[in-house]
Amino acid sequence: MNLSQAVKKTRSRRLMTQKDLAEKTGLNVRTIQRIENNKVIPSLYTKKMLCEILRLNKVFDRYYGKVYSMIFIGLVIIIVSIVGYYYFKSWL
Repeated sequence: MNLSQAVKKTRSRRLMTQKDLAEKTGLNVRTIQRIENNKVIPSLYTKKMLCEILRLNKVFDRYYGKVYSMIFIGLVIIIVSIVGYYYFKSWL
């Protein structure tokens, strides 16, 4: 299940209209419609807001926890490379 399906299904289960969801998230109704119809790729902030309001943290974590992990690993590699460069530079 992708985010657009999860948002639409959960909103319906909670008996919320698109207008209700828009008001709670601070988004435009048209934006909610586009997200639910998979016509737009929402920003990370928008996805986080939707997941918090609809309590879809498992969906958010499953998709974006991986992104944060990859960013962390990338930063570690960069730091290790920089430290290694300066450490081994003195050996040359």
